[in-house]
Amino acid sequence: MLTDFVVQLFDEQPRRETAAYMLLNGKKTLSVLFAALQHGQLQWLQLYPTLGRADFQAAVKQLVNAHALTHTETGLVLTDPAAKMQAAARVPLPTHYQLDGRARI
Repeated sequence: MLTDFVVQLFDEQPRRETAAYMLLNGKKTLSVLFAALQHGQLQWLQLYPTLGRADFQAAVKQLVNAHALTHTETGLVLTDPAAKMQAAARVPLPTHYQLDGRARI
């Protein structure tokens, strides 16, 4: 289930693994918040504050081994969009913050 959660943090744009982890834990640095804004995931800030770093890294490693994620020079990229869609169906994530300024309830 954690891998279903983690795979949704990545897409075709490279993303640092640490930035995704810090977003979930609630670290509010400019770089973490900017990366979240770029990826449309600002609503996930502090979504999983008790997530252990070792658990997060193990989930990422499992996704890399399953070829759902690939390491690049600038971060991880999603190589299996179907895995992300399947994960979103099993573990839906918040959508209350929209970049166009509209809030969903």
